[in-house]
Amino acid sequence: MMRVDRKSLNYINKKQIGFDKQKALVFVDILKKHNAYILGGDVLELKNEELRYTYDNWHCNPGEDDINKSYIKAKDYISKYPLEDRFFSFVWDDVKNS
Repeated sequence: MMRVDRKSLNYINKKQIGFDKQKALVFVDILKKHNAYILGGDVLELKNEELRYTYDNWHCNPGEDDINKSYIKAKDYISKYPLEDRFFSFVWDDVKNS
């Protein structure tokens, strides 16, 4: 798997990683390659050397949105996000091949 620069969110009791915009777009491709359904994600900002939630987010509904739509929504939201100095975290589910 490709190495992607990231920032840990462990200090807020989450086992998550926040990616800058460019790396977040790469991470969407990695999730797609591994056939993971992107349920959604959060936007974070760096304050006093710690990432904090901005309460901006996106989501997909597995009952309504197919797996490809989950990638499109994630890339669209991240690429159009108006501020460059933000980080993005993801929630995903592994999809089993039938």
